[in-house]
Amino acid sequence: MRTINYDYKTQFDKEEYAVAATDAKGNVINANQHFLALTGYTLNELKNLAYQDITAEAWTIYENHMVIRHVFAEGYASFQKEYVTKSGELVPVEIELFLLDEVNNGKLGIWAKAKKIDALSDEFLAIKVQSS
Repeated sequence: MRTINYDYKTQFDKEEYAVAATDAKGNVINANQHFLALTGYTLNELKNLAYQDITAEAWTIYENHMVIRHVFAEGYASFQKEYVTKSGELVPVEIELFLLDEVNNGKLGIWAKAKKIDALSDEFLAIKVQSS
């Protein structure tokens, strides 16, 4: 398992993209202002959620596969999916996930960097249709 040593606590708010950190179980630990704006949640609300709670249902199996097979095994994954905002809107994003070796008191976690896109690519539309 390959992890990255990313000092997310000092770099978090410097990111120009929507960024969130979760523990290894997927519980949200932190998010920057861009992520809060993207999802419509406050940080306190997100801390009571897991990434699965803000992922469109059609993507949960696919994303869990990517996390287990790529993030935990290789340290990284990149794909498209949709977030569900607080208002219920589906927002397509390109997402990069990195396995971090220190997120929550030295425990493994995941750092997610998301960029809002206009629409899912044909490849990911096909995956969504198959998952629905």
